[in-house]
Amino acid sequence: MAVFRLVGLRKNKRTGIWEYRRVPPAHLRPYFEKQEFKRSTGTADKREAERRVLSFIAQWKAIEEELEAKHRATVEAAARGDAIAPALVTPSELPNETLRTLAGEAGRALLAKHAANPAPDPEATANNRSMPPVGPRGEPAAWGSPTDPWAGHRFILLSAKRFGVPASAQGIVTDAAKAALDARGLSLARPQWEALCYLVREALDGAYAILQSRHRGEGWSGRGFAERFPEGEPTAAPSVSITGLIDHWRAAKEKPNQKTYDRYGRALAMFASFLGHDDAARVQPGDLQRWLVSLKAKDLDAKTINEGYRAGVKACFAAAAEAGVLRVDPLAGVKFRIKADASKPVSRLPYSDDDAVRLLASAREQQGALRWLPLVLAYTGARIGEIAQLRREDVRFATPEQARKGGDAGGIVADAKRREGIYFLRLTNEGEGQTLKNLSSRREVPLHSAIIEAGFLDFVAKVGAGDYLFPEVTAGKYGNKGDGASRDYRKWARTTVGITDPRLTAHSWRHRIEDQLRDVGAPEDVRDALTGHASKSMGGRYGRGHSLANKAEWLAKVPRPREAVEARARAHRHR
Repeated sequence: MAVFRLVGLRKNKRTGIWEYRRVPPAHLRPYFEKQEFKRSTGTADKREAERRVLSFIAQWKAIEEELEAKHRATVEAAARGDAIAPALVTPSELPNETLRTLAGEAGRALLAKHAANPAPDPEATANNRSMPPVGPRGEPAAWGSPTDPWAGHRFILLSAKRFGVPASAQGIVTDAAKAALDARGLSLARPQWEALCYLVREALDGAYAILQSRHRGEGWSGRGFAERFPEGEPTAAPSVSITGLIDHWRAAKEKPNQKTYDRYGRALAMFASFLGHDDAARVQPGDLQRWLVSLKAKDLDAKTINEGYRAGVKACFAAAAEAGVLRVDPLAGVKFRIKADASKPVSRLPYSDDDAVRLLASAREQQGALRWLPLVLAYTGARIGEIAQLRREDVRFATPEQARKGGDAGGIVADAKRREGIYFLRLTNEGEGQTLKNLSSRREVPLHSAIIEAGFLDFVAKVGAGDYLFPEVTAGKYGNKGDGASRDYRKWARTTVGITDPRLTAHSWRHRIEDQLRDVGAPEDVRDALTGHASKSMGGRYGRGHSLANKAEWLAKVPRPREAVEARARAHRHR
């Protein structure tokens, strides 16, 4: 087993190529954009790699100096009170074998430093003047004679150990221990720091003994040292914070949603606060269940807990494990979910026929978005955000032949001219600023005759090419027009129309049309195709899906609210 090696030079086990890798010291990591400095030498020949790596070492030294300058500036600014210093690295909890590996690296760093000359003068005898010539009882000293190189260094280590001086109180030890930790970007709590320093003292003494043997020409295999301090990668990575997992979730997404990012980030912060620590490596499967139960005790509804907090935390842990940041995902097998409380009222209700009549009557008196949004929502079951972000090109026309084909009809952009065929909405996320909840939300929804008869197509024809249908609807915090539309709709429905029940919102139209489609006998997969819900059956995921004509046929059976009210009144009279 090779003992001598340049610090940071490692062979890639998969490719066999030598690489130079350095992790910034713990106090410098907040200033470095990557987890480590990594350069490939491009060769599997160790001697050639040692020659090529010299330029990388110089690069790293320059980077390290820049990071140190940034750190000093931050500390000075914090001392003046005009900046906040970056947070310290969370102490890691490392197994004993990892501590022994790190100690071995400290010893091997010493051996590598003196690989060319095991007894440089005067460094090797600098401490010999302060040591006794023999042991405590006149026996040959374990550290060697005053003429032996490194004897004084060994005397300092061994005598301190003999008289009970903690290894963590010896500068020669702590400097080497700190260098080993900094090379890995690790930080230890006090008990493990003490344990590491003890092992480093043993490793340094072993390394000095090896250098003495090499100087005397005795030769050695290094077997004893290698057995006590096995060479290899430490088995624990730098501590990963729970709250920091959100960045690994974002890195795994091609187009991360900022709103989801913020929501998941809040969930992680709440989870860490509940646990009382921010160390992802300490999380146990049962921790998630205990936290979810505590959220239910705060009277949060099951949907919020399961789809918001539970889903967010599990997604972030899974992303970190997949990226290799966590060795295992402790929450991978957790299936526990909060069950809905049947005694609580439902959080969302469908509009009644009377509610729908009032809303649509008031909408006819409005202008712009508030005139058309309620009407389109009433007969499509779409989400308000899907309608609010429509552009001129998203209102389309399909010939009867096109409409009978399964899947997307395509069609042409609708105009004011009436033709035989089907007018429909193309709900998509293709345009700038357009978003959808998921893949199944991308769909084509026929326009009910009530929408066309109200003059919607004439309104659309006046909109410029590429423009939003409702430019007056402002985007919300996350650039989503659906947030602004929901805000305007809620204010109108409550203050103008007078529907104040918090369970009745723009989303109530989706609940209503689901009931209406059930009442007319529409199959579940047709309802899903119209409302953009993912198919619940495997068969529903095959083929091109329902044709536009088929969806239009079922949607045409949905009665208008006033017709439903009149039918109910007739039924009441005939009782």
